Amino acid sequence: MKGGQPELLKAAAATLFLLLLTTAVPPVVNADGPACGAIISGSITLNADVGPCDSLGVGGVALDVGTSGASLDCHGHAIKGNGTAGTIGIRLEQVDVVKIKNCRIQGFHIGVFVHGSTLGSFEKNVVRRNDYGFSLLASDLNTLKGDRAIENTFGYFLQGSTENILKGSTATGNGNGYYLLNSPANLLRGNSAYDNNGAGFVVDGSSNVRLERNSAKGNNFDGFVVMGRTTNESLRFNTGSGNNGNGFYLGGSDHGFVVGNRASANTGHGFLIASSTSVEVRGNRAVENLYGIFLLGSTGNSLTGNLAKGSLYSGFYFSGTSLNNTVSANEANVNAKYGYLDRTTGTGTSSSGNFYADDICRNNGVAGGYLNDLCAP
Repeated sequence: MKGGQPELLKAAAATLFLLLLTTAVPPVVNADGPACGAIISGSITLNADVGPCDSLGVGGVALDVGTSGASLDCHGHAIKGNGTAGTIGIRLEQVDVVKIKNCRIQGFHIGVFVHGSTLGSFEKNVVRRNDYGFSLLASDLNTLKGDRAIENTFGYFLQGSTENILKGSTATGNGNGYYLLNSPANLLRGNSAYDNNGAGFVVDGSSNVRLERNSAKGNNFDGFVVMGRTTNESLRFNTGSGNNGNGFYLGGSDHGFVVGNRASANTGHGFLIASSTSVEVRGNRAVENLYGIFLLGSTGNSLTGNLAKGSLYSGFYFSGTSLNNTVSANEANVNAKYGYLDRTTGTGTSSSGNFYADDICRNNGVAGGYLNDLCAP
């Protein structure tokens, strides 16, 4: 990961929301097109765009969902703001079991703001050119499915929110695609993040998060970032390719699972695992990265059945403080330098600080292992 990048991401994520003011407008009963500032109750289907909402001041809300059980189907119509600071396209404030679908929300501070609300459903919405596309604050058990976040500062931002599901959604052209801050036990499955100016997926201080079958491609920083002392996170069968950074970065992870992922053609490492312990790294493929799998100050991890191939430098790298790792049944082939570059010393294999068994190395540029007997052709 580039120097200072986690701090930059944290600084961006810590931006305080502006004061959100409640509007006092009678409930809308005309489904042909509620006016800007309307309160939504019951079941509403739009037959026209809402806005541009030029009259909204700081904290103004274009459409405010006022009751639990309400539903809004925009039927492809837009809710338009004018970029005024602190404005919100659609707000859910302490309401439950709300459904929002087929809406296009653009030009607000927050496109869709969900605060203190549970069991909501958001499907096939497009949030574009807002500061925050979707923002969930202290909101649990919501589902976002098939949504798109385009050209926002944050595509999807969760803070203090648990057990939400994001699936089949897209983030492109944003600052960061998906950002989870202090939001444990969420599931992200089958989402894509591509061509974002920051990272594709960021999990910050959020334990027990599951990232499964997601894709991060062509982002300007890392594809996947897990940081902030997390435990029991699970990254399975994801793809990080063509990113201007690492495919996958884990910093400060404990008892995590990195299984069956693929990292290819990233300008950084395929997998960078820093200051992490007891992580299971199994069955991953790192192809044509700077280093394939790079351990920095990480101890007591298990690396099994991984492939590092075609790296610009070495396939596997262990810094001098990456000790007591178990390295078994991996392959390091056709890397420009070493198959396994281990800088440790200790009582492990070949007087290293790690323990190797049944590892393979073929056709590497300098040698299979930096130390003898780390691998066999």
